Amino acid sequence: MKSTRYFLRVASVALAIITFASSLLLAQERIQVQPSGVMTWDQMRQIDAQQVNLPAAQRAIHSPLPGPGPREIGSLGSRVNQHGQGVTQQPLSPTSFSELPLTPMAVPTLSFDALLDNHTSIPPDTYGSVGPSHVMTMLNTQVRIQTKAGDTVSTVTLATFWTSIAGSKFDPKVNYDSSSGRWLAVVDANGNLATSKICFAISATSDPTGTWTFYEFDADAADATWADYPGFGHNATWIAITHNMFTVAGSPAFVGSKMWVIDKSTAVAGGALTTTVFATSFDVAGGFGGFTLQPCLTFGAEPTLYIVDNSGLSASGIFYIRISRITGTGPAPVWSVQPGSPFAGTGLFPVTNNFFFTQTDAPQSGIATLVETNDPRMLNAVFRNSRIWCTHSAALPVGGPSTRTAVFWYQLNPAAMPAPIVQSGVLDGGAGIHHFFPSISANTSDAACIGFSRSDATKFVEAVYSGRLPGDPLGTMPFGIAVFKVGESSYTKFFGGPRNRWGDYSNTCVDPSDGITFWTIQEYAGTKVGAGVDDGRWGTRWAKIVPPGDLPIQLSYLRAVTVQLSSVRVEWGTISETNNFGFYVQKQRQGELEWSEIPNSFVPGHGTTLEPQHYSYVDQSATPGRWYYRLRHIDLDGTVYYTEGVEVNVVTGVTESSVPTEFALRQNYPNPFNPSTTISFDLPASSNVKIEVFDMLGRKVSDVLNETKKAGTHQVKFDASDLTSGVYFYKLTSKDFSSINKMMLLR
Repeated sequence: MKSTRYFLRVASVALAIITFASSLLLAQERIQVQPSGVMTWDQMRQIDAQQVNLPAAQRAIHSPLPGPGPREIGSLGSRVNQHGQGVTQQPLSPTSFSELPLTPMAVPTLSFDALLDNHTSIPPDTYGSVGPSHVMTMLNTQVRIQTKAGDTVSTVTLATFWTSIAGSKFDPKVNYDSSSGRWLAVVDANGNLATSKICFAISATSDPTGTWTFYEFDADAADATWADYPGFGHNATWIAITHNMFTVAGSPAFVGSKMWVIDKSTAVAGGALTTTVFATSFDVAGGFGGFTLQPCLTFGAEPTLYIVDNSGLSASGIFYIRISRITGTGPAPVWSVQPGSPFAGTGLFPVTNNFFFTQTDAPQSGIATLVETNDPRMLNAVFRNSRIWCTHSAALPVGGPSTRTAVFWYQLNPAAMPAPIVQSGVLDGGAGIHHFFPSISANTSDAACIGFSRSDATKFVEAVYSGRLPGDPLGTMPFGIAVFKVGESSYTKFFGGPRNRWGDYSNTCVDPSDGITFWTIQEYAGTKVGAGVDDGRWGTRWAKIVPPGDLPIQLSYLRAVTVQLSSVRVEWGTISETNNFGFYVQKQRQGELEWSEIPNSFVPGHGTTLEPQHYSYVDQSATPGRWYYRLRHIDLDGTVYYTEGVEVNVVTGVTESSVPTEFALRQNYPNPFNPSTTISFDLPASSNVKIEVFDMLGRKVSDVLNETKKAGTHQVKFDASDLTSGVYFYKLTSKDFSSINKMMLLR
């Protein structure tokens, strides 16, 4: 439905929309919005517990609705050639994961499931973010807070998280804002209704398990349009939320973009929000308005908040991207296009890697049903070190007809208009191989990482990523595509609609604790529960990726465990070390903002070594409560680095329940290993457990366990003495639960 309508827009309709929008003033309304509610995470959990026995409503969230479709903006003649980039980057050759070198960036340091399909909605709208001590996932189904080791802290439904605001919620996003030390979240409510609204929430501290304040905005006071598909970005001054606006009456028709810009200082204060509302079609400039505007997640002190979109505009068959911006003051933001465009007053510039606009849906192994891949709208944007990084998918070959969906990415210098493309690349698997719903981020040293989903007729949909280092050739992701979660079966799910929904976005972010480590959350096809058309299952999974060369140590794991009522053992390991002087151990009580260094906690390092190393330190001064531990690492020239924090609960004398509340397969320890490792798992009830190990080709190489275990946390040892070095997958199956993790054997 969506793809056909997107690409077959009648030209006269598009022209009417543009003409109507051009007649509007850039109307701005400044409003004060009072909180709709203030809730603690514990209150949410209590509300959620009361809903546990209610039947779950199954629903399909509508596909992201189409904009005006491809629009010819007229031939620019020699100006296109004059301002295009000097070298057109070539797509990467198809590369299979089994052929990749086992570098730290090609193999995630850690990988664990985020949220699994509870059969209440499609698609999940995969999104999450990482803070100083937690990982937070927010989907159409649930909201989950985890430690950075993958342990679940707490889970509530999406409806419960937003319970202080009435309405049916969809399209959620959550980001950690390092400049304010707060978590920020948005969600839409009441799609395709006159009561449409936009919801915003902010945490009181960097701890997402604390207090949240909630706000809501009426999407349209005239009740003629409703808001869909939020763009969500911020810098030190503003929080910008953009939407595509569609008519309520009849079949939804795109009217224009609308934007809410929040003075961030008022959000941090926790009272009324000072918000500037930019009216529908506010962004019409040079006769052209945009679709799916993506404000940048901005790092550093950059005073301008940049926005990018690719609205289907083309000239002589070459597609264009647009840069616009927010300037001014917190309570008085001003929107304008970036000056210097070759198409005067529009902010537009031509791409160097061209594409075909009409995407086709993706095949999958073992079934004829295709998976929806949506369209070439810009999917996310970040701003770091004076550069914008952004990404979208699109069809190839250029000129069509489409034989696959590929990932297109860009590094842009907005100050270099009319030729802002620093580099541009394509992740193209070749005919029949589809890459979709990408997200990109860049770290403080300008390494970049892209996460996305991938499938073809020989694969179930899997979660993958790619990356580049600052010195790599422009336009390339040299180590190819790494799989961090293989698909488990074919995916079909049709309840509530005719499309086999997937997406509608994903997220890749950088750990705020070090500014270096990447995290990406992606969707994969889970294990089917039956043969019916609604029996497919999706899963979402996090991967942690440490770029080689950015840190003098490559950390393989960090954990903290209680060993006595007043003692905590901190354990960590390294894959390699360069000029490593040693480590100090620091801790922080939950709810506090400052870290304290434990006296006499220094543990010497191993200088420079390519051999895996393992360390531990016992804190004998721990007091009851929840604590976070991290390492302060020092290299031989005195440079200091910090790891992320890991959580541990130091119990009181009161015995706490040791029975897990849900199934979980944990990362093996140690990892990498030689020749044996320990696999841990949680069982909420007594059940038969089967653990199998597979090689990269999917061949089973070992049966580790097949027996009934009681409820609780269990460990089993896996001996790989008969196996060669490489990456292996271990799979746990128990009742209706199945999970796969990756491990590395290094000889």
